[in-house]
Amino acid sequence: VLNLAVMAIDATPLNELRWSSAAGVLEAIFVCFYAIESILKVVGFGPRKILRTVWQWPELLLTLLGVLEFGVPALLLARPLRCIRLCLRSHGVRVILLAMLRSAGAISSVVLVCFGVYGVFGIFGMQLWKGTFYCCEPSSGFTSRAECEDAGKLWVKVSVSYDFDNIFNSLMTLLQASTGDSWQDLMFLAVDAVSTEECPRRDHNKSAALFFVLFMVLAHLVALNLTTSVLISTFSAIHGRLLGMGRMSEPQQQWVRSVLIVRHTTVRAQPPPPGPGLRNHVYAIVTDSLFEWGMYAVVLGNVAILCVRRTDVNIGLSHPLDAANFVFLAVFTLEALMKIVAHTPAVYVRAPWHILEAVLVFGGWVAEAIGLLGSPTPAIVFRTARVLRLGRPILRSRVLRSLYVTIIYSIPALVNIGVVAITFCSLFALIGVSMFRGVKPAGGFTSMTNFNSFGPALLLLYVVLTGSEWVAIMANARIAEPFCDPDACGTDWALLYFPMFLLVGAYVILNTVVAIVMDQFAETQFRTDVGTIQKVCDKWTEFDPGSDRRHPRDCFVSAGLFLHMFQGLPAPVGPDRFRKSSSLLSALVDLHVPLDAERRVQLEDVLLH
Repeated sequence: VLNLAVMAIDATPLNELRWSSAAGVLEAIFVCFYAIESILKVVGFGPRKILRTVWQWPELLLTLLGVLEFGVPALLLARPLRCIRLCLRSHGVRVILLAMLRSAGAISSVVLVCFGVYGVFGIFGMQLWKGTFYCCEPSSGFTSRAECEDAGKLWVKVSVSYDFDNIFNSLMTLLQASTGDSWQDLMFLAVDAVSTEECPRRDHNKSAALFFVLFMVLAHLVALNLTTSVLISTFSAIHGRLLGMGRMSEPQQQWVRSVLIVRHTTVRAQPPPPGPGLRNHVYAIVTDSLFEWGMYAVVLGNVAILCVRRTDVNIGLSHPLDAANFVFLAVFTLEALMKIVAHTPAVYVRAPWHILEAVLVFGGWVAEAIGLLGSPTPAIVFRTARVLRLGRPILRSRVLRSLYVTIIYSIPALVNIGVVAITFCSLFALIGVSMFRGVKPAGGFTSMTNFNSFGPALLLLYVVLTGSEWVAIMANARIAEPFCDPDACGTDWALLYFPMFLLVGAYVILNTVVAIVMDQFAETQFRTDVGTIQKVCDKWTEFDPGSDRRHPRDCFVSAGLFLHMFQGLPAPVGPDRFRKSSSLLSALVDLHVPLDAERRVQLEDVLLH
């Protein structure tokens, strides 16, 4: 991390790095550290084990290149590749990289298919519009090239980014259009094009638009979805291998998932209701469904107040909206106090939603006090955060709950892919600073987004990654004389740099995010079994109070109590056919639940059956 930070702060072009400079001295120190690390690993683990570990190969190769930099300055070009070392330190990130590498074969097939599609459309484009994207500059009503040149004007390209003059330019033009960046401009150029000797005329050939509409459907939508499908398939296969389910049938995989769920299940007994007295009355109120839905209505009212437009942001009791917010905060405070009294503080903090309510209430009072002192920002934040309370009724929907669970379980993998994306962008930012530093700002280059230093370069690449104006940015990176000074011109290497960054970044890394979410969504149907298991555990504690905080394998009830308990569970946990069993024996036979020597039923057996 320190090495990357030094490279980012220094940002010296690789061809200007000198070992006598401060950057050169630090570079030598880091290379020495890498060399010592590699030597210790080889001595400690042995050469054979190091060579058998695939993830050690890139580190050894980068260390070797770093050592050779002292004698071969050209190898300094490999210095930005050290960003890869950051990825190799995390197991989760290595899994992401492994999925990408294993997808390479299938993705290469997709690339070949796309190349064939692009090639066909590129050849058609050459036949239709080769040499036609030209006009007279400056335009003065000329209709042909001959009139333009006779008048001493210039016959120039309409756009520096788009043309079908040769197969390479055709493919680049179609690639730029396929990303969705101003593809309609290219379509309008083709619609206006007439011939190689005539100036464009507005809406000359409207049928040309069909060419680009068909191309966008095939190249943009189909190719993008093919890449996503390949990554999803690869992730599913890797996930199955990690769980040891690579060669299992579907029923076997479902049983393994059930075992994993039960293994991480702990029975928690529900606290009994309080005895007679004030707490019992408060408990009856807060556990009533009318009270719960009434509080949801209060939250909606609070949200409606927040949506009212106001011209000032100062907090004051004299303002009607502020007074209304204080009333809502008082109601929420009363609700929290009633729940604490009814459940006791120890039980109250067990529920995550109760913790959220308490934070919003007690933190809200502190924020409002700060707002009255002249700083309204904390109060605005806490008022807006009350909208989160709407999540509880919304998550009652099974579909929305599945989406919520998918997002939660996707976070660790998304963090890993975020590390990969940041490393990838940092690598290209360092290379970009070395290639395009000092290029004349125009088009997509601004004072905030450029390649003069690491930070603006990273921001510029983020813009390119979203597909916004990347065509103009690439054209600016290729700027040449006489449109720039000799020391402020770009390079044609931009034709390789930007498409490679966009294809790997947008089509592989960003689609990997989609693949992760889709893979987790496919697993959600099995995770929703946690709610079903919790229903059984809650009901179990009513008949086995001593099972609190135990593993299901340590929880037992008699066969009679088990049948009585099971009949009281709602569907799908307690199907109708089991509730209508004529006898205990027939019910247990239908359920395939074994009995121990004392004719008891084990909770783990129930959950797995």
